[in-house]
Amino acid sequence: DQPGNKRLVAYCVSNSEQSITAELRSFLKTKLPDYMVPSAFVQLDAFPLTPNGKVDRRALPKPEQTRLELTETFVSPRDDVEIKLTQIWQNVLGVQPISIRDNFFELGGHSLLAVQLVNQIKKIIGTDIPLVTLFQLATIEEIANSLRSQKDISAKSSIVPIQPHGLKPPLFFANSPSAARKLSTYFGNEQPIYGLSIFGLEDIDEQKLSSLRIQDIAKQFVRDMRQIQPQGPYLIAAYCADSTIAFEMAQQLSAQGQKVALLAFIDTIWQPRQLGLYFYWYNFRKFGFDYLLKKIKANVNLKVKKIIEIYWQIKLKSQSNFLSLDLQNQAKNRKLIDAFYNAHWNYIPQVYSGKITLFLCSELWLRQSAQLEKIAGGGLDVYEVPGYHNFLFQEPYIYVLHEKLKACIDQAVTEHY
Repeated sequence: DQPGNKRLVAYCVSNSEQSITAELRSFLKTKLPDYMVPSAFVQLDAFPLTPNGKVDRRALPKPEQTRLELTETFVSPRDDVEIKLTQIWQNVLGVQPISIRDNFFELGGHSLLAVQLVNQIKKIIGTDIPLVTLFQLATIEEIANSLRSQKDISAKSSIVPIQPHGLKPPLFFANSPSAARKLSTYFGNEQPIYGLSIFGLEDIDEQKLSSLRIQDIAKQFVRDMRQIQPQGPYLIAAYCADSTIAFEMAQQLSAQGQKVALLAFIDTIWQPRQLGLYFYWYNFRKFGFDYLLKKIKANVNLKVKKIIEIYWQIKLKSQSNFLSLDLQNQAKNRKLIDAFYNAHWNYIPQVYSGKITLFLCSELWLRQSAQLEKIAGGGLDVYEVPGYHNFLFQEPYIYVLHEKLKACIDQAVTEHY
């Protein structure tokens, strides 16, 4: 109806004389994630047909989205905050009247309009609301209550919206927002991408850090992810050591009866107890380059070529870029980072019933296929990407990585959606 404003509309024919919109919406919400539920339902006596007997899509009437389609009792705004929020809702959605208990997404809202909405709230009310909040508090009443009580509506969440636009199923990156940001520029505005960061973990103090487990991180990541996409199938990716979190997320989702359409590992470090290279990286992060070089030279099992390759990778890249985690140079986060790596070190994986997709760099392969095959109950697909581990998210390697990852996403969506 408006340029650039795409939305899903359902046209249906029913023998019933009464409206079946509420029944249809309720049914679809049990089968589909919120963003796939049509924003409007148009009930027809019969579909308009072309002379060839096919549905004439151009002759379908424009949907008249009104509040009458919704089942909630209408509640008018009760104070200045709710009045302002209602006006913003009406302007952004082009729907009126709107009850303060109407759900933004059930009225036709989507991620693109959500961005407009939070911008208008900041401009008119003067409050900067994180986009993820709208997925958690989707009604005028809920946001107004939060504003009145002066609650922190930006309460800790691991969600980092990278590219929230687009109608495709979202891709969630476990704990590598910086990698997700670089990839998002290649996907464009059609593919929603969200990062999940350990710096958004709740209730983490020094005492709890000492006993932090991968299972604990994955539990909050899954909870926060389902605020964005309540139902599967899910698309999950991870880089380097973060793959242990993504793997545990898939395990927990499977236990909850949810499907994972794609579990993608990008040059992962797996089972660090059995991997000498990981031990060197860990020592480099903790003790510095001289210590690491001494450890490498002391290990006669490593080939000379690999020693040289490791040396130049470290020499060319600063410590802040060496690891996949964001913000690692900030001292206040060092204890959390250390706790994560300790949790990664101690994680003991169980066999996963689904399939794992592995992207491996062509140079200095970490050769994780054998370990992953043992725990990938649904099989292991391996794709080679040119370049070195540290440079996969730089040109020209990132373009190849994007193309292969996109192809796997498209295949997963075709098979599972």
